[in-house]
Amino acid sequence: MTLEFSIDGYRSLLDRLSSRGYKTLTFGELEADTPAASVCLLRHDVDTSTGFAVRLAELEAERAVRSTYFVMVRSTLYNAFSRQAFDDVRRILQLGHEVGLHFDASHPEAKKAESVERQIAQEMSWLASATGRPVTSFSFHQPAPDLLARQIAVPGAVNAYAVGGQFQYVSDSNRDWRGQDVLALIDAGRALQILLHPMWWVCADPHVWDCWDAAVLDNFARQQEWLLATEGAYGPRRQLRLTRAEAAAGGSIGESTDTAYLAPLTAADSAQLFDWINDRELVVLSAPFRPVHQPDHDAWFRDIRARKDVAIFGIRRTADHRLVGSCQLHSIDAVQGSAELQIRIGVASARGMGIGTAACRALLRHAFDDLNLRRVRLHVLDTNTAAKRLYEKVGFTVEGIERDAVFIDGRSRDLVTMSISRP
Repeated sequence: MTLEFSIDGYRSLLDRLSSRGYKTLTFGELEADTPAASVCLLRHDVDTSTGFAVRLAELEAERAVRSTYFVMVRSTLYNAFSRQAFDDVRRILQLGHEVGLHFDASHPEAKKAESVERQIAQEMSWLASATGRPVTSFSFHQPAPDLLARQIAVPGAVNAYAVGGQFQYVSDSNRDWRGQDVLALIDAGRALQILLHPMWWVCADPHVWDCWDAAVLDNFARQQEWLLATEGAYGPRRQLRLTRAEAAAGGSIGESTDTAYLAPLTAADSAQLFDWINDRELVVLSAPFRPVHQPDHDAWFRDIRARKDVAIFGIRRTADHRLVGSCQLHSIDAVQGSAELQIRIGVASARGMGIGTAACRALLRHAFDDLNLRRVRLHVLDTNTAAKRLYEKVGFTVEGIERDAVFIDGRSRDLVTMSISRP
């Protein structure tokens, strides 16, 4: 069984621990109860978002599972003592979990300290003072091998990386188990220390970069709630969108005008696609219209980027990196070497500029040069003369007409079938 990185996948992991009779311990309970088998130190290093951590903590509490959440006090992505993050820390404690220190030894302040041990003890005291709870364990954020080799010891505290003996260590770093099968280890009944980063399980996006985007956006969205509630000069709610610089800089798909480029869709693009699919005037240019509800759209967006038979991209305008459309190859059949092309320019001002033509050509290059397909087909309404001209311009030819194939605006329409073979 392959363990999926998702909330459902995490439920499956917890269910497997339960079905094999495991007892989960916090690091604070370690000295009192360390039997040799069927015990799991369930550990979470909170690298990116305390909000993501809370979602795992709530899921665990529903199953009477207790974990240790290691929180940074010098994170680049969150401030553990800010209003929204500290509420999260407090919530984790209320759910019955333990909070430890996640220490970043690469931080300049840590390097200035007389010793790493002293800096760790100081940060643990800050966290304990703020929460009103003892902090008796610490872990390292991306530790260098020489740091781990030192077996750092702080009086009265457990170093998560120094727990040896009967505990087998396994981690999901960057969604990579490093060749270990965590489910097989559980089935073997071994005593385990399992390090799980909340981001990889709460984020539903298939690529680790997308999950980083999701973490940044989650942090901003939750910070904004406090800003709206407390800062009168802040003004109206903002919507933050992310564009990766390397995608923006790499490979324009425009012809002579360099007007746009293709880039993978990110979690931040979901809202724009939702608006387009519910824009009746836009949808009826190519298909019957029906309103799409948010949960259905969210499920589609999560699924479409993970499917092996679909290659979907956003079309971004080079001048401002704004998402102006989307295009995809779907029904990809590697055996037959075929796929179907779809494209939508959602922003009216981006039409008639050659963006659609350039996007189609870039997508066809991907189909023939990267995916090794032999044939790409598409369907277009017989009344959509602009789209037909575009497809003919990039090399599609008409194969046939499907009479009365779709029903739009009270009458049946014909669909034109077009195709192009690899040059």
